[in-house]
Amino acid sequence: MKKNLIIIGLFSASAILVNCNKKFKSSSNPPTNIGVHTYTPVQIPVGTTDNTPADNPITDAGATLGRVLFYDKLLSINNEKACASCHHQENGFSDTKAFSPGFNTGQTARNSMPICNLINAKGFFWDNRTAKLEDMVLQPIKHDVEMGMERIESLPAKLQTTSYYPELFEKAFGSKDVTKDGISKALAQFLRCMTSYNSLADMTDLMNSWGTNTDPRLTAGQVAGAQLFVQSGCIQCHSGSNLKGWGDEGFANIGLELNYADKGMGKTDPLMEGVFKIPSLRNVALTAPYMHDGRFQTLADVVEHYNSGVKNHPNLSPFLRTGWIPGDTTVRRLNLTTSQKQNLVQFLETLTDVSQLADAKFSDPFAK
Repeated sequence: MKKNLIIIGLFSASAILVNCNKKFKSSSNPPTNIGVHTYTPVQIPVGTTDNTPADNPITDAGATLGRVLFYDKLLSINNEKACASCHHQENGFSDTKAFSPGFNTGQTARNSMPICNLINAKGFFWDNRTAKLEDMVLQPIKHDVEMGMERIESLPAKLQTTSYYPELFEKAFGSKDVTKDGISKALAQFLRCMTSYNSLADMTDLMNSWGTNTDPRLTAGQVAGAQLFVQSGCIQCHSGSNLKGWGDEGFANIGLELNYADKGMGKTDPLMEGVFKIPSLRNVALTAPYMHDGRFQTLADVVEHYNSGVKNHPNLSPFLRTGWIPGDTTVRRLNLTTSQKQNLVQFLETLTDVSQLADAKFSDPFAK
């Protein structure tokens, strides 16, 4: 009996070792569509912030490595999820689901944010919890629901066994050694290259004319919507070339609830309940569903929230109140007509950058 137990024990231990080896075995086929792409220089509007650190300048080889990493499912614990699993190029690098499925059976706690123009950002995630892009890119990989590589220190050894990463790392960083720092830097380089400044609104200079544009490529509804965007105060929170939070790091409570189940930044600071990062409106027509919990399915739903649905939360942004009088508790209603609401949506649709959706240098290098 004792002998049988020893055999069973040895068999169990062997099974565990086999499973561990299987878990970290390379299963991706080598990328076949890497191509030769130019990522530098990155297109950035004059006067905007560039968060590229001195120790991680963008190079073509570095961004190329980052692209492969972004699409490679080997970065998850069970080889089932990649960064791109929740950030689809055709959807403005966001997800069509309110909550994205993780590597196992779980779901993310929040909607996947679009990731274009991150080179201009100060602070990441809905709760603004991470200041540096090089740190941000690793968090989904080691998250216990998203990609499951909680012991991220073991990831370099896993990738080292592939036929393609040693060469890509040598081209990017001068050594065939796969490192956690190199993974972080390459992913950050690739994401910084994802800029979007070639929409209809850009080509017609619509955002600088704000309702006075006569470019024949624009409809009357789109021009009227741009004018309403300013008149209705939308521009107070979605400003600058990226139409995102003021100072590149804005966040606000927009009155979605009176009592938030997800406290947002209030998770660590009770005085910030319901406060979330203000995302860019670039490619917003492609990134439904909307808000941190994906509660709104269409842009019309979003416009209607600001038109009539804002809740009078104590932390409500002052921009959503009727005035700047201290202690003012009156929620401002837009009271737009049906055609005005449609015009606002039509303007938001002019922010779609079709060229980014078809750009091969941001596409899946593993696609056959």
